[in-house]
Amino acid sequence: MGASASWASGRVVDLTGCTLLSPGFIDAHVHLTGTGSMLGADDISAFAQNGVTTVWYMECANGGSVEDFIAAVATYSPAYPRVISTGKFISQVGTYGSVHPQNGHIGVIDPSEVAGVIRREAEVGCRGIKTSMDRGPERDLPPVPRRRFKAICREAKAFGLWTAAHVTESVYVAMAVDCGLDILAHVALDPLPDELIATIVERNVSVIPTLSLRKGVYRVRRPSD
Repeated sequence: MGASASWASGRVVDLTGCTLLSPGFIDAHVHLTGTGSMLGADDISAFAQNGVTTVWYMECANGGSVEDFIAAVATYSPAYPRVISTGKFISQVGTYGSVHPQNGHIGVIDPSEVAGVIRREAEVGCRGIKTSMDRGPERDLPPVPRRRFKAICREAKAFGLWTAAHVTESVYVAMAVDCGLDILAHVALDPLPDELIATIVERNVSVIPTLSLRKGVYRVRRPSD
């Protein structure tokens, strides 16, 4: 609470010798990758030691094997957090995510390829699909075309998977939501219109704020005062 917090009117409960039980925290946007490989059991157990009991693994990057990772996580004891994986990042060739194939991103070329790619993700145990509708950090990349993005959302639902997307501009948030997106993996850097917020609520689209990350990005990008 900070050194300035006042406890004069508060009630102090001595819990010496007691075990404190509280709901587990959920870390909803994690990249469990080290340099060139996925993190191991000891790394993942650190989440539980800090009160995090569910981890959403938002993209298996750095070229690691999704299948091997999910199989390994399934052998961990209940003392480890539950890990929900989205597998590889799926986008279109030449768009955000696919420009670094060494990181394990999958760049599809045609909507007809989407079903096969998502089927393989589902077969290895992924719970969701991570994609994007974004122009990249420097705003110099084309976003995934609407038709392909909609195909990703549609095929994911057909296989019982949810879709999460990297989107950082409100205009693309609107397009992504209209295409059937389930989860916004970040908040946009510009304000969302009230009508769009109402649509997000109405369609039950989940929003993962990642506010600390967005704050840092905004500081870098904002015009000089």
